[in-house]
Amino acid sequence: MAAKSYLNVIPDGKKRSDEIEMRDLYDKVIPKYASRWEELGYKLGLEVHHIDNISANCAGHQDRVKRCCTAMLKKWLEKTTSHSWGQLDDAIDHLVTGKPPKGTEVDNSGSDISTAVVSERLTTRYIQTRFTADDDEWPPDQPKEYTVLTLIHHKNKFTQRQILELAKVKSKGRISKIISATSSLLSSEESISENDEFLNECFQESRSTQNIADITAPLEDPDSDSRIVLIEGAPGLGKTVLLKQIAYEWASKKLLFNSKLVFLLPLRDPAVRNMSSVKDLVRYFCWESFEDCAAFIEDTEGKGVTILLDGYDEYPVELQNHSFIADIINHNVLPLSVVMISSRPYATIHLRKNITCYVDILGFTEEHQQSFFEKSLESLPDKLQELKIYVENHPTISSLCYAPFNMSVLVWLFKEGIAVPNSLAELYNCFICNTIYRHLKQRDKLTLDNITSLRSFPSPYSEVIQQISAFCLEKMVTNQLVFSLDEIIEFCPLINSIPGAINCFGLLQVTSHYSDGIGTPTKTINFVHFSIQEFFAAYRITCLPENEEYEFIRANFFSEFYSNTIALYVGITKGQRDSFKRFLRYLDSWYYKVTNAFGLLFGISNESAKRRYLRLFHCFNEANDIAACNVIAEKLHHNKCISVIGSPLYPSDVDCLALLLSNSPNKSWEILYLYYCYIQDIGLQILHKSLLSSKVVINWINLRGNLLTSKSMQLIEEIAISCEISILDISCNTLEDGEWLEKITGNSSTLRCLHIYNNKLLSSGAIRLFCSLRTNRNTRLKVLDIGCNVITDEAVSEIREFLEQNTSLVDLVLRDNDISEESKQLLMKSRKSCVLKF
Repeated sequence: MAAKSYLNVIPDGKKRSDEIEMRDLYDKVIPKYASRWEELGYKLGLEVHHIDNISANCAGHQDRVKRCCTAMLKKWLEKTTSHSWGQLDDAIDHLVTGKPPKGTEVDNSGSDISTAVVSERLTTRYIQTRFTADDDEWPPDQPKEYTVLTLIHHKNKFTQRQILELAKVKSKGRISKIISATSSLLSSEESISENDEFLNECFQESRSTQNIADITAPLEDPDSDSRIVLIEGAPGLGKTVLLKQIAYEWASKKLLFNSKLVFLLPLRDPAVRNMSSVKDLVRYFCWESFEDCAAFIEDTEGKGVTILLDGYDEYPVELQNHSFIADIINHNVLPLSVVMISSRPYATIHLRKNITCYVDILGFTEEHQQSFFEKSLESLPDKLQELKIYVENHPTISSLCYAPFNMSVLVWLFKEGIAVPNSLAELYNCFICNTIYRHLKQRDKLTLDNITSLRSFPSPYSEVIQQISAFCLEKMVTNQLVFSLDEIIEFCPLINSIPGAINCFGLLQVTSHYSDGIGTPTKTINFVHFSIQEFFAAYRITCLPENEEYEFIRANFFSEFYSNTIALYVGITKGQRDSFKRFLRYLDSWYYKVTNAFGLLFGISNESAKRRYLRLFHCFNEANDIAACNVIAEKLHHNKCISVIGSPLYPSDVDCLALLLSNSPNKSWEILYLYYCYIQDIGLQILHKSLLSSKVVINWINLRGNLLTSKSMQLIEEIAISCEISILDISCNTLEDGEWLEKITGNSSTLRCLHIYNNKLLSSGAIRLFCSLRTNRNTRLKVLDIGCNVITDEAVSEIREFLEQNTSLVDLVLRDNDISEESKQLLMKSRKSCVLKF
C-alpha cells in the first residue's frame, strides 16, 4: 500500500521514496500551490537568484503565476540529483503548517545560534548570487580578474589635521570626467605648500595592487584603528563588483576571517534608506532569528561585523548627516564595526574626515584588456584580431576600455557582429538598442531593419521606450534608483502589452530582501548598471518640449550627479539641439560672448570658470565637435598651464586631456603638471600618441607618481624629444632600467633638469647614465636628481669619473641611496663646480 500524504500531494500508487517526473506535477501541485510558488521554491532549496530569474522571465504573461510555478518546479528537478515525492511533500507540509520537517528544527535561543543562522543565510546569498538578469548569457560577462586598486594611505600613520589636508588636495577642483584641477603652477603648489612634506610622504606611501586582501588585511589587525574604508572610482569601473567580490570571498572563507557577519547594503534601495535600527539591518537579509542576532550585534557594539555600503553617490543628500546609515559611518552606532563605502568621487568630500583608508579603482591596464579580449573571443580568432586592430586605431575607444563594464559591452557588440561606435554615447546607444532588439527578436520573433537609435523603433515599441525613458528621468529627479514592479507598471501602462518589456528588455535586474518578519522576500528592481538608467534619462531629455529641455539643462548642467547624463545627452544630440545652443547663449552673462553658433570667444579669469569650461570641453568631445573643442582649448591655453594634483586620471580623462593639449591652435605650453594622478602606462600611451602627432611643445612635464613602469621608457624618451622638454620629473614611478636614461640624455637637445627620484634605479642603470653623460659631453643638463634609488658603491667609480670631467651640471642629488660614507667623501673630493646633495 502506498504511503499517503495527509495533504494528498502524493498520487495513488506512488511512494515517498519514488522519484518525481514533471508530468506528474501538472494536475495537483501546480494548480493548488502556484500562488505561493516563491515560498515553495525556497522550501525546496532554490536560491534567491533562481527565483529572481524565473520571476523576470515570466513577467508580462497573463498566466504569469502558473508559468512561474512550472518553471520553479522544473528548476528544482534540474538542480537536484535526487527528487522524491517525500521531499516535495515535506516542503508543502512546511509551507502550509509553518512547521519544518521533523528532525530539522533549529533552536534559535541564544545569541551564538541566532548569529550562526544569519551568517549561514548571508554565506549562501553571497556564494549563490550571480550577475545575470534573465539568463546565463545576459548581460555580457564582466572580467573576473580585478582592476588595479591604488591604496592611498592608512589613517593610523597620520594625524587628523593631515587627513583633512589630504582631503583638501584630493578634492581640489574635482570636475566631471576630464581632470581635477586646471590652474597656474603657483596656485597648484600653494594648495599643497601648507604640509608639503606630509603630502609627499602620503602619496609616496600609496601603492598599486590587484590583491583585495591588501585592502582588508589591515582591517583584521585588532590593534589597528583602520575601521572605515572609502573606495572611489569612475562609472563602470566595478565598485559594486568589488564589494560583491569581498562579500563572496568572506563567504568562501578567503577574507575577513575575524568577521562573523558581513552585510552588503545597496544604498540606492529604499528599504536600506529607511532603516532605523540594527533590527532592520539584520531583517533585510534574514527573517529568521533576526531579533536575537540584532541584540547580539548591539551588545557587542558591532565587533566582528563588516558593513559594505555600495553607492554612496546614490544616497540622498538629506540622509547623509541624519540617518541610521550616517550613524554607522560616523560610528555613532556599532563603533567596533568595519565599514567599507563605495562611491563616485564627487559625493564623498564631506566623508573624508572619517576615513581611515582610501582606495582608488583605476581600471584595466592594456595587459588586462588584451587578456580579456583573448579569453572572450578565443573561439573567434578572426573577430579577436579585428577587435585588436580596431581598438589600436581608435584611441577614444581604447580609452573607454579601462572600465570593465564598457569593455564587456564592446566585446559583446563584436561577438554579435554589430558596428562598433566611436564615443561613450554611441557605445551605450548601440548596446541598449541591440539589447532591446535582441529581446524583441527572441520573444516576438520580430525582424527590424535600420535600428540605429531609440527613436528608430516602430510603434508600439517606441511608445513603450518613451515611457521607460520618462520613468528613468523621473526616478533620477526624485533620487529613486530602485523601484518596484508595480511602480513601473503604473508609470508605463503600455509595458504589459509587449512580452519582455516589463524588465526593460533584459536591462533590469531583480534583487530580494526581507522587509518584515515573514518568510517571503520583498523584490526590488534596478538597472543592470546605473549608466543605463542615465542613458535612458538623457534620451528622455531630448524628447522634452524645448522650454523644458532648456530649463533642465540650465538647472543641472554643472551638477555632479547629472554630469554623466548631460554628457550622454550632448553625445546623443551632437550638441546641435536648439535648447543646448540657447543654454550656451545663457552662459554669455557669466563668462563669454557668443559670436557664432558656439562662439566661445572668452577669457578665463578664475578656477570656477575653468571647471565649467572643462565640463563644456568634455561634452563637446563626447559630441565629436572638434571646432568647439578647438575654441575651448585655445581659451584654456591663455596661461599655458594644466595642473592636476592627487586625483586619478582614467584613460578616458587622459584622452580628453590629450585632445585639449593638441587642439589648441597655439601648440606651445609651459607646464603639464600631473602629480600623483595614476595614469599608468596605458594613460601615457594615449598622451604619447596625441602629443607626437600634433607636435605639441611643452617646457615642463611633471609625471611624478603615476605608476609608470619600464614599459613606458621609450614613450617618455620620445615625448621628451618631440615636445622639446626642458624640465622632466618622473619621480616615484618604477623605471629602474638605465637604458632609456642613457638615450634621453644623449638624444634630447633641450633637457636641462631631470628628476628620477625614487624609481628603484639600480647601480647598473646609474653607470650607464653617467657613462652617457661623460662620453656624449652633455653640456645642457644642469640638474639631475637620482635620490632614493638603489644605487650602491658599485656606481661610485663611474660617477667620480663624470664629476672630474663635468663642466655643466650644477646640482646632483644622491640622497637616500646605499652609498657608504667613505664613497660619499670620495665623490665630494671629485666634484668641481657641481653641488652634491646626500
